[in-house]
Amino acid sequence: MRTSTIIITFAIAIILGVSTRYLAKSEDLHHHTGASLEVDKFYSTWKKPLLRNPATGERTTACCGRTDCYEAKIQKRDGIWQVLQRETKTWRNIPENLFEHNQPDPRESPDSKNHICMQPAAQNPIIHCVVLGSEG
Repeated sequence: MRTSTIIITFAIAIILGVSTRYLAKSEDLHHHTGASLEVDKFYSTWKKPLLRNPATGERTTACCGRTDCYEAKIQKRDGIWQVLQRETKTWRNIPENLFEHNQPDPRESPDSKNHICMQPAAQNPIIHCVVLGSEG
């Protein structure tokens, strides 16, 4: 009887551990209006290409602050990449070093569309991350 109690206790602990892990992962996923689950997952795991652990080279900081990532209109004009800022409807220049295709560990667009994470400030918004889709 004692052995079966230990086994049951151990099984419950494993189930609770797995459930807790799953719930924690679900809470990390945040929804963006109009975005698919695939895009939401991408935004929730996308990390800034310029902020890395010096020892491992791994990215350390999320691109998305829950509201600043979105599908974007991106163009190259006179050799300079630009994005149409969602809030102001003005074109902003994008630094080349922020593009995923210029990274040693590039991420692909989850839906073949252009995406950007950029602070919504009207004046001099900070661009965190950019990925080109097949249309870019």
